[in-house]
Amino acid sequence: MFIAVFKTLLIFARTLYYLCISFKKNCNLLELKQQWALSVLNELGVAVRVIDHHCQKRNLVFVGNHIGFLDIIVLIAIEPRIVFLSKAEVAKWPIIGAGAKRIGVIFVNRESSHSRAASKEAIFARLNANDESVYIAGFPSGTTCLHEELPWKKGLFEIAQTTNTDVQSFKLKYSPLRPCAYIDDDTLFGSLMGLFKTENKKVILEWGNSFQVSNLTEQIEATRQWTQTALNFNDDKAPVPAGSFVRPSSSF
Repeated sequence: MFIAVFKTLLIFARTLYYLCISFKKNCNLLELKQQWALSVLNELGVAVRVIDHHCQKRNLVFVGNHIGFLDIIVLIAIEPRIVFLSKAEVAKWPIIGAGAKRIGVIFVNRESSHSRAASKEAIFARLNANDESVYIAGFPSGTTCLHEELPWKKGLFEIAQTTNTDVQSFKLKYSPLRPCAYIDDDTLFGSLMGLFKTENKKVILEWGNSFQVSNLTEQIEATRQWTQTALNFNDDKAPVPAGSFVRPSSSF
């Protein structure tokens, strides 16, 4: 128990360290984001496997299943340019919330029409900017869950359609599933402690098809159903350009 508590506190300390150095003059924020994510996955002992590659369009809207906070860390480790749409409560998490603000997370209170409108405006502004590529990521389920059984919200798809931005799908699978999830009454500190107590943690990130939104309802449902299709941790013949299961400190 003591070791798990100590290691969990180290995660917060590590996050605070990266947050502090991110304010140094001429720091590379994208590089720091990826270094932070890789270091956290390495500390937690989560092995990562990547299948295929995401589309290389200038702007993209990423959508996929949402199992827990590890999803965000994994995605940042693989593609640090991603900017997340996140529930407003995350902004209040100790240290993590401050770090999320620093890397440009767009917060939304889904119960507030004003907050939803403001977040949409923020996404529109970023996608319409002309200075650099913009990758916006969100989870249309609106909450974490073990299986994407409920209908997805259409907001991100509508934004992609309005801005003529391609949607990039992804899906994540963890083993063992429940300790890697963040659902029900889980707490951040308790979940991190549980992860340190769990051995042989693995995650597969698979990139799916990218597409222009032309039939909103059908494409949302098709993408949701695709995230539920099986991923096999033991299939050595699966196409894995980044290699087999690798520790996140390895190159992708």
